[in-house]
Amino acid sequence: MEKQEVFLKVSDMIREVLMAKSLKIEMENNLADDLGMDSMAAVEFLNAVEDDFKIAINETEMQSIKTVNDAVTMILEKTNHS
Repeated sequence: MEKQEVFLKVSDMIREVLMAKSLKIEMENNLADDLGMDSMAAVEFLNAVEDDFKIAINETEMQSIKTVNDAVTMILEKTNHS
């Protein structure tokens, strides 16, 4: 899966979780500071990521995801090593 493809999917997931269909999302956006994602929304987002990409994200990894790019990078690392 290509980085841009993952980014687009992640962006759609973020919009869905935040219920903000027209939200402009950039790779460098901080999930909390720039996009307004609270801890409840973050859990919902990461659950959606796990389900959609069929990966597992542990507690430490969850805490390391601060930006959209962090999420995309982790997804790529977990899905492309097979």
